[in-house]
Parts: sequence; structure tokens; C-alpha cells
Amino acid sequence: MLFPNRSRSLSVAGSVAILASVVGMLAVVSASAQVGPQQPQPKPVPENGVTKMLTKLMKNKQSASEDEEEEVQGPQPKGQKPATAAPALSGPSMMQTGPMHEPLLTQPPLTNAKIETPQVDSENPPVLSHPKLDDPTNPLGFADAENKLKRLIQLNDAKRFAEAKTGLAPLRQWLIDLTEAHIGLYKTLNQIPSAKGQAELEKELALQFAQLRDRTMMEMARVYIADKDYGKAVKELAEVVKSQPKSRVGLRSYEMLQQIGFTERLQLAQ
Repeated sequence: MLFPNRSRSLSVAGSVAILASVVGMLAVVSASAQVGPQQPQPKPVPENGVTKMLTKLMKNKQSASEDEEEEVQGPQPKGQKPATAAPALSGPSMMQTGPMHEPLLTQPPLTNAKIETPQVDSENPPVLSHPKLDDPTNPLGFADAENKLKRLIQLNDAKRFAEAKTGLAPLRQWLIDLTEAHIGLYKTLNQIPSAKGQAELEKELALQFAQLRDRTMMEMARVYIADKDYGKAVKELAEVVKSQPKSRVGLRSYEMLQQIGFTERLQLAQ
């Protein structure tokens, strides 16, 4: 042989090539057994100037994204994957895990309350067990107040003004409160169409208690005049005249104002 060394080199190279082919085949078989058949790999594209530039830009962008994520989440321990945000939930799926159900509590619709006109049987009227206003034993009725006022007037007529004053002062305030209460009830019930009748009753009661109130105030003025406390007497008498100027009590109160010199009687030409 003319070239023994060259033949030996070719023989070694052939053996190496055969051995590499066998190792490659074993690797392919092992990979196929683990992950299934291999997809055909695209042939590498030879890099030119543009390809190198795009590759560099992609690497820079990926590096910047990783740095930004690490800055937000903080450094992650080795061997631990960064936590990923859970997908946002919206709509009924956030709270609902099953089919829709009716609410457990339901409120019935509200209706406007109204006072119905009472139906009274004239042949069989209802029996009332509560005290009536004309009952002398009823402390809230006008009969009781009227009886107290009569006894106090008798004391004034007997010139026992000190005794009369101790009873007239509380009775005067009591009658003022009762009158105001009945006036308030009249104004309230008068706004309800079905309670017009009851409103008129409250109006009548207010007038009766007002008359007792004015008579008590006039008797209180008699006590003040006896004590020569004319200022308080004028206030009492003036209120009575403004309340009922045409009644007997109102005219008598105006005469008392003339008698103490607060006003004068007009002399009419004959």
C-alpha cells in the first residue's frame, strides 16, 4: 500500500462516524419514549446583520421585563417560581357557585293607612266605660273645672283674696293647657276627611275650656287689683278682651280696665 497512514485515518474516522450515528439514534429513541414523537425541527436560519439585530433587541426586551417583574414582586428564593396573578373574576360567577335562588326574606308592599268613618248603630249605641267630660268626678272634664271656679269666685266675692289666689293660679294654668291641647287636636283632625266630625267636637271643647280660662283670668285680675298689682291685672284683663270682646266676660273685663284708669269710657254725643 502506498498510503498506509491515510487508510488508517479513514478507518478511524469511519468508526467515529458510525459510533456517533448509533448514539444519535439511541438519543432519538429515548426522547421519543419519554415525550412522544418529535415534531420536525425547523432548519436554522443563517444569521445575517438584520437577524442579529432582532435577536439582540428581543433579548434586551426580555431582560427588561424580568427586571421589572423582579422589582414589583421582590427577589424570589432559589428554586421557587414567581407567583402569578389569579385571573380576575367578574359578574355572577364571583359569588355564585350554583343556580340562582330567591331571597330568603321578602317584604310585602306597604299601603297608606287611613281612618275609616265609624259606623254607629243609633238604636244600639255602644256602651262607653270611660269617664265623660260632664262628669264632676272626671278631673279632665269641664264640669270639674267649672265647680272649682265657682268656689273660688265665692272667695273673691267674700273678699278672701289670699285664699282665692292659691286656687286661681294653678286652675288658670291648667285651663290654658287644656284649651291649647283641644285646639291642637282640632287642627290635626280637621285635615283628615273622615275625621271632620271628631274635629268639630274638639273645636267645641276648646271653646268651652277657653270660656272657663277667660273667666278664671278675670277673677285672677280681681286678686291683683286688691293687691294693687295693676300691671299684672292689666295683662289678665287685656287677654280676656282680645279672646272674647263681645261676650259678657269680655265686656266686664273692659269695664274693669276703665275702673283702674287704664282706659276711658267714650262719651257719645246725645
